[in-house]
Amino acid sequence: MTLTVRDETAAGSVTNQLTLDVLAETITVRELIRSRVYQEVQDYNLRQRQGASAAFRGLVTPTDAEQTLNGARLRQPRQIDWKQQFDKAADAFTRNGFFILIDDKQAETLDETITLRHDTRVSFVKLVPLVGGVRDGEASFSVRAVRPETRRRFDCGACSDIKMGRRRRGFAWASELVP
Repeated sequence: MTLTVRDETAAGSVTNQLTLDVLAETITVRELIRSRVYQEVQDYNLRQRQGASAAFRGLVTPTDAEQTLNGARLRQPRQIDWKQQFDKAADAFTRNGFFILIDDKQAETLDETITLRHDTRVSFVKLVPLVGGVRDGEASFSVRAVRPETRRRFDCGACSDIKMGRRRRGFAWASELVP
């Protein structure tokens, strides 16, 4: 089965699109992330072997890479290890670094089962810090994003309230700019 996944902003704008070959109709969120990371790393490594100097536009930024406007650029060109990228992506999902919408329903855990159909819509919404950083090595924040087409709120954690003009713990996220 072929599945198209999109990277979106909290407002619903598509920033990247990737086609995956999925072997089964029923998979877990973990397997979805693994398939996505494997495909994007393989595509990047192939471009590197062919001599292209394109930026890496993946779910998570590789170690020793600089973030650029069009993706991440490695300081020293090299092949990326998809297993390391998958571990980073799974960790980012559990720490609310991004969330996944499957037919406009938010995936909650890595072990959640998804039944894919020919018209399944999968969106990865990355969360970008505006201010602050990591406190005590842990990044857990509230994110309230309103998607214009569904007018649904998606909660990822519980720490700040930007809508009311207050910030707890000194953090704010781009997707918290709620109307």
